[in-house]
Amino acid sequence: MLQIRNITLRFGERVVLDRISLHVQAGEIVAVLGASGSGKTTLLRVIAGLETPSAGTVWLAGANISATPVHRRGIGMVFQDNQLFPHLSVAENVAYALRVQGTAAPERQRRVRAALELVGLADFEARAVGQLSGGEAKRVAVARALVAAPQVLLLDEPLTGLDNALHARLLADLSALLRARGTTTLHVTHNRAEADAIADRVVEIANLTDNQSAPH
Repeated sequence: MLQIRNITLRFGERVVLDRISLHVQAGEIVAVLGASGSGKTTLLRVIAGLETPSAGTVWLAGANISATPVHRRGIGMVFQDNQLFPHLSVAENVAYALRVQGTAAPERQRRVRAALELVGLADFEARAVGQLSGGEAKRVAVARALVAAPQVLLLDEPLTGLDNALHARLLADLSALLRARGTTTLHVTHNRAEADAIADRVVEIANLTDNQSAPH
């Protein structure tokens, strides 16, 4: 499904990613573990098309998408800080990708309602983003990423900043949701317990060279 082949990224003289390779099978949830500053978020940004690698390619369903624009890659991403638009309502935030795609209003509304129901926020369509709790904002970010039915979902430490009880509850909910939908997912984290709880397979970013990342 998703293949990252020998990705290298340099910022000036600094090498952020050095010949990273990874294969994620369809429907598989893979956690990439690493310390802060190890390049985890940068790897996701390369896959999403938000950063251009110095070398290497990204493949999705057998096609090289390295030169494909962000909005045409079929990849959704949940950022660590959610990146919700504060001037838009919950429904408008979730609908953003569908607007970019040119989805007709009736279909857009139907899919937004369905996405919010999936994350347990069925009655939140008109809610202002500023009125959301931390956990609610995380759920809205997940709904926004899923509403366009991406082939791959990228999660950039999406549960950071939550208290222990809420973190555990949302982690369980997210894991159940991804498995129910069969969503191919790459989840980056520095938390080993979180990685073990959500993923089918856990890899260390420091080891993603040559063929070490191939599934066993």
